Amino acid sequence: MKINGKDLLVFLQDAGGAWRPVACSTQCELDVEREVAETAGFGSGRWREYVAGRAGWTVAVQALLSVEEQSAEDWLGMAGSSSPVYLSFSTAAPGGEGGRGDTAQPDGQVEYRGYALMTRLTYTGQLGAMATFQAEFRGTGSLSERLLRGLLNETWIQNEETLLINDTGIYGEDF
Repeated sequence: MKINGKDLLVFLQDAGGAWRPVACSTQCELDVEREVAETAGFGSGRWREYVAGRAGWTVAVQALLSVEEQSAEDWLGMAGSSSPVYLSFSTAAPGGEGGRGDTAQPDGQVEYRGYALMTRLTYTGQLGAMATFQAEFRGTGSLSERLLRGLLNETWIQNEETLLINDTGIYGEDF
């Protein structure tokens, strides 16, 4: 399945548990990194060897600055908060403007969720262009991945556990 860039959005969960997309977003990015530690010693030869260390992730979003949806004050308040937000980097179910409207919802075809702290907020105004902002969120804890497998089955992978949900019930198993 090929995914169009216009179908990927960043969603933030509000206090009531509802998902709201970052309004007027023009670009979004998920970056997952892993630390590595060199294990090769003097006797290992000329090639370096590494072991995998801890992983981390960030989500960045760029959007047009608007006073109708999330305003500059909303984003500035979030940047000043020490509480993490729950966000989803996901494909979007249609909701106005070809899936990018304020009624769009995560559809789960491709979805990554987790708690994150806003670490950067940049407002940009350029002569002759629309005002924009960029926000960056650093994940705090694990990143959950959701992969749809057919119409009735879905798989959530988090902390090396698999939770399988189908039409007969819910059960979990380690992998």
